[in-house]
Amino acid sequence: MGSLVSKTAIQDATDRKSGSVDAEVSSSPTPVAPDDEEVKVKVFHAWEEPIDNYLAPVPLSGAEVEGWEHVDAGNSPEEDIDNSAHMSSMSVTVATFARVGASEILKCHYDGFEGEFKRRWMSQFGTTPTVCLMLWIKIDPHTTFVDEEGTNNGKDARPRHLLWALMWLKVYCTLEQMRTSLGNPPPVEKTINKWVRIFVRAISFLESSVILWNARYLSDIGNEALVTIDGTDMNCEIRFDKRFYSHKFKSGGLRYEVGVCIRTGRIVWIHGPFRCGKTDITISRNAVLYALRDGERVEADLGYRGEDLKINTPNEFGSREMEKMKQYARSRHETANQRMKIFGVLSQRYRHDIQYHSRCFRAVAVIVELNIETFAPLHDVVYVDTQA
Repeated sequence: MGSLVSKTAIQDATDRKSGSVDAEVSSSPTPVAPDDEEVKVKVFHAWEEPIDNYLAPVPLSGAEVEGWEHVDAGNSPEEDIDNSAHMSSMSVTVATFARVGASEILKCHYDGFEGEFKRRWMSQFGTTPTVCLMLWIKIDPHTTFVDEEGTNNGKDARPRHLLWALMWLKVYCTLEQMRTSLGNPPPVEKTINKWVRIFVRAISFLESSVILWNARYLSDIGNEALVTIDGTDMNCEIRFDKRFYSHKFKSGGLRYEVGVCIRTGRIVWIHGPFRCGKTDITISRNAVLYALRDGERVEADLGYRGEDLKINTPNEFGSREMEKMKQYARSRHETANQRMKIFGVLSQRYRHDIQYHSRCFRAVAVIVELNIETFAPLHDVVYVDTQA
């Protein structure tokens, strides 16, 4: 299992590299909530608790649970999470998500996260119950879903609502299709839409604490290039405009720039959206090149030709061994892009409000990064671009 690192560890790694991080540029601006939305979500700035706090079991319905494979079957998910009188004091566990997902959505018995249950769970939600708990703790809906008048919109939030949002991102089905598979009796579409939007928005706001630009210094061995960058296009249902035209799917769409740390395989940069008609090199000149320190470079494909002092691109006259290492690093980056496109909201033709696409992309990026850190790291690559 990969490990989560605190912001202090990243700070130490950065200090060893350059001695200061005061001039560091963040990966992207913090999203600002529009005035017409009813919920405000505070932005988290670091993993403040150790990973053990997320994985360790906590009391469930008055009984200590030793692990999420050993759950007292006497209480139903509804008894555990629907008791509003005890909601403020009840502790949500990994087992809570696993049991609620199995009972209300997958319609199956839960006896351990393995085999057929694991396959069905991942195909429906795109992440594990452990990551679901991490998202729940970091979002903390009962204290953060507060509007301008001080009304607590999160007092009715339940683990099932987070699962609804993950299901919508992963499957990207219509609300009517979701409704037929949720509970008995199923919730109304208006309720589903409300909680999906609230939690997708909340997950996207975790970008500032999960996708960290300074994390590129972790495990640094002194290379000049620490990150691979690449643009990825998303198919969207928009009126034809040649500025949005993408040659990849022959229609309009949005383009994002993604950066992956070469040494650790973590997603450390996302930037966008931009029109698909804007070239990769133009997008890089918009932000990422200004975020590099003196002498630092990035690895990229031929779409980034034009900034030879800051971007390494394939070179047919270069060392064969070096070019092979660069190729492996770029190929591993494509794996990260494909991890995000496993989610239907990014792989299918996006049909909702185009202004909402950025939140969906950032929410998926946060989930994929947590997957990489916890249970599904990208494969390692050997990359050395400096003389020992």
